[in-house]
Amino acid sequence: MPLRKMLGKSFSPGEGLAWFGVLLLIALLGAHFFRAGNHPLSLCFAGLLLFHCGSAPWKGFVVGAALAWGVLEWGVTTQHMIMLRMHMGVPWLRGALILCLAACMTALGAWHTLRKAERRRSATQAGSAYIQAAACILAFPALYVLRRYLPDVLILERFFPAWGGMQIFVLAWYAGHIAGKLHNPLTSPKTRKIVWLAFTLVFFGQLVLGMSGIPEIALSGSPHVPIPAFILFAPAYHGSFSIMVYLAPAATLLAGSAWCSMLCYFGALEANASPLKIRRKAPPFLATAMRYGRAVILVAGLATAWILRHCGAPTTVALGLAALFAAGSLFLMLFAAKKYTGMVHCTTFCPLGLVINVLGRLSPWRIRIDGQRCDGCGACETACPYRALDAACRAGGTASLACSLCRDCIGSCPRQAVSMRNFLLPANISNAAFTVLLAVLHVVFLTAARPM
Repeated sequence: MPLRKMLGKSFSPGEGLAWFGVLLLIALLGAHFFRAGNHPLSLCFAGLLLFHCGSAPWKGFVVGAALAWGVLEWGVTTQHMIMLRMHMGVPWLRGALILCLAACMTALGAWHTLRKAERRRSATQAGSAYIQAAACILAFPALYVLRRYLPDVLILERFFPAWGGMQIFVLAWYAGHIAGKLHNPLTSPKTRKIVWLAFTLVFFGQLVLGMSGIPEIALSGSPHVPIPAFILFAPAYHGSFSIMVYLAPAATLLAGSAWCSMLCYFGALEANASPLKIRRKAPPFLATAMRYGRAVILVAGLATAWILRHCGAPTTVALGLAALFAAGSLFLMLFAAKKYTGMVHCTTFCPLGLVINVLGRLSPWRIRIDGQRCDGCGACETACPYRALDAACRAGGTASLACSLCRDCIGSCPRQAVSMRNFLLPANISNAAFTVLLAVLHVVFLTAARPM
């Protein structure tokens, strides 16, 4: 009775025993990793205990997948134990049988948990359960590998050594949570702006705390001006590269130009300052700026940085020019965006945005418009903050180069004529796959992107 009251569910005696058995299997795997000295993984399995107590349909798939992976872990452990004991010349059969029993029980627990999760998903009609579970499951190894190759990347671990596993678990849960809302066309625009702003606050929060001298967050290397354009300009001036020089192109090759709609640490300011919908048609000068402005600024900025470096100009001159550029960026984001509506800075002033748009053409992700369903109402054009859709685009069946794959247009179409497509995937799973990829990349950038 106390168990039923705690979980708010009705359990038969058999279900209660099965639930408790899975609980013990999770705890046993956590103890195994703790004994092996892998404290991050042991903390992740401690977090799985909370998942096991949850009622959301997608969490059962995560627990089941973790147990399935645990079966492999028991198998590897058994092999290593047998080889070690044979080398030492001591008996190994009893230990092998015990580990094999643990593997079999874990496999049974994984099968039961996944089967129950599927029944619950079917009963609740939770269409996004697979998507949320996939985002959570894929985020975990991505973050774990990131931690392995960048040992100081986890903020929590800088303050509490060996506690990084808890941050990995929380971020993996966060990826699954937001994936469900990002997949829903009706909630995606608002959710995208909220999580994008959260990433921006974390990025600039690290900058402020790092400059304040806190040892655990102190910036290493040569911090660049925290404006996306200087991801391009800073290497031309310093002759060295920051981690963002590698992260931005890699993310673009994976997820196209979605960098500009959710992964850029600066654009969220404009997204939250400008109206949700385009209320004004772009005047001629703004249309011209959208066509040529970013290319001109890219060439001029790289040339200026190269000249300052090779002429030995004082650092104060470079900082002054950078401050003027930053002021222009903020003016466009906070004032021009309100007057003309939309992402004015991103589409007319940011040279990195142009590079991302061009590089994004190498990725397979595209916004497609079904000409047979489209009635030319213009709802998608009004919803697009990047002004990447117009009558010509609708006639051609795709968005223009300025498209950032924000997908705000998908939920705005009353005839469901707009969709996300990937020529490598079936049409019915393209949007779901993109949602999972975007959620995973978001938590990776939330973890790894630093102003250095």
